[in-house]
Amino acid sequence: MKKIIIGIMSLAFIIPAFVSLNTFADDSGEPTYSLTFDFNGGATYDGQGSVTHSNLASVGMDLSEPNLVSCFDYNAADDECHPIDVKKGKALAYITVNGTRHEIGDEYFFNQDTTIVYYWDELPMEEYELDDGAGNYVSFDGEKNHTYQLDFENYGANMTEAELEAAGVPVELYEQVKAMVLEAIGDDNGTLLSFISIEIYNEDGYALHEGPFQIRLQIKDEMKNFNTFKLIYLEEDENGGMVAGEEIPLTVEDGFLVGTLPHISAYALVGSNETPAAPNTGIFSKIFDSVTFQPLLLISSILFLIAVTVFIKKAKNN
Repeated sequence: MKKIIIGIMSLAFIIPAFVSLNTFADDSGEPTYSLTFDFNGGATYDGQGSVTHSNLASVGMDLSEPNLVSCFDYNAADDECHPIDVKKGKALAYITVNGTRHEIGDEYFFNQDTTIVYYWDELPMEEYELDDGAGNYVSFDGEKNHTYQLDFENYGANMTEAELEAAGVPVELYEQVKAMVLEAIGDDNGTLLSFISIEIYNEDGYALHEGPFQIRLQIKDEMKNFNTFKLIYLEEDENGGMVAGEEIPLTVEDGFLVGTLPHISAYALVGSNETPAAPNTGIFSKIFDSVTFQPLLLISSILFLIAVTVFIKKAKNN
């Protein structure tokens, strides 16, 4: 997630349109107004199709793309931007303010009850299939004529000290993260097989989030001891810990674990035997000939704990 620094613009008091607007409420008896953002079916914010702020004082607003889309809510304390969730295949074309059309980048002086309605262009789409070079695939519908990059990380649940040393991951931190994942998924979900994180970027560095994404994971040889598999979404709780979210069932098809992800994120892969095991027909094969352990963030001496924590924070905020 990109951080976009926004400030007051010029003596005209043009401010970011959506930077915690309730802070501008006037307690001195001056008139206050309501401001509604209607995403008009093309996006949501915090799961809602519209957002309304009340009791706001008059102020100049900058109707730029960051303030309308990519930095809809700015958290000054953490210097973080939170975008609206634009639906796949949509691109903001223009807005109306109380019924009057405005182009992106216009300015507006907010001094009355106001409704901003978003209008969208429909983007041409096509199907993409990406692989990690080790037999794992992710397919999805993306904007036509774009280039996408898959970052796929797989950390086995039983890595040896030699593997951890080769990866530059301290044993203590690896065990700490493993314990966090085990605590999050609980004792009744099966056997932890690996931690998986997936990120997909376009050529401009923007990460995709909205699914569906079809995933195919090549099956490890030792997985023949299990006949039921699922991915468990790892998310951050209100205290900064790790908790288990939604579960994604996987089916076995032609030597792969196949499923549909609602969004790109961090997951725990688990196996169990909930039904009688089917005969081994030889469909099981190794997921990797060799495992490449790359840091989740491209900075020197990255620690595995930090990598996982940062990833789930990103997943939560996108």
